[in-house]
Amino acid sequence: VVGFHPHQLFNIVLGKGSVFHADPYNSLSNARRLTRSRREPMNQGFSTGVSLQDEHQMVSLYGRETVLNKLFYSLTASADVADNEGAGPKDFSGRLAFDILPNLMIGGFISTGSQNITSGGVKKELDFRRVGIDLQARFGGLNLLGAALWAEDDIFTGGDESKNAWYAEAFYTIGEDNLRAIGIPLSMVVPIVRVDQYEKKGVKDNFTDLTLNLSFYPWENVKFYTEYFTSVERPSGVASDWRWTVQAELAF
Repeated sequence: VVGFHPHQLFNIVLGKGSVFHADPYNSLSNARRLTRSRREPMNQGFSTGVSLQDEHQMVSLYGRETVLNKLFYSLTASADVADNEGAGPKDFSGRLAFDILPNLMIGGFISTGSQNITSGGVKKELDFRRVGIDLQARFGGLNLLGAALWAEDDIFTGGDESKNAWYAEAFYTIGEDNLRAIGIPLSMVVPIVRVDQYEKKGVKDNFTDLTLNLSFYPWENVKFYTEYFTSVERPSGVASDWRWTVQAELAF
């Protein structure tokens, strides 16, 4: 991805990335998530297989107004997920985010377009639309994030299908001063809890997942965490799922 940044109000990035690549907030990003498990509203592709986290050939215009410095926008034109030359259908996405308070943002987004799908030697251009709202807030060490998405996709065999997904996440940052006061020699400890609820292609009932994560930072660029993921709700006939993860990360 390359960018041109002449002014706070007008910036351009182009290359291969998600349709909200330029978004500075974390509520619509799986790339900047703190857990192994993904936030499902951005992960689900529904009937056309197009998710918000997919990488496309894209160009985005984005910026922040300079009067109150509270409103962020982005406008993106992109190609099909696998269309590296940009010869197929074009998609368009828009995003507005408003900082109601210094630590409280409410936003909305839309992504609409078409995807070429081939099945049984037959190729069709199927329309899709994603509309949603999101929130990000911070109260001291407590951070709250969430998003709700409504999707409508054409079905290859005819007709269309409407689905939805949402997540709510909270994490608390316990800083070095508080940890050392109780004799723990760490830079940070961050407990995280997230609930995801979503629907899938061709399935009427909801999927609900719970993620519990506890992260330890000996230094700011070194992280160890343990995470428990479990399926709280599954449609009839769909197997339950659970997973423990222990992982280490090092950043430069």
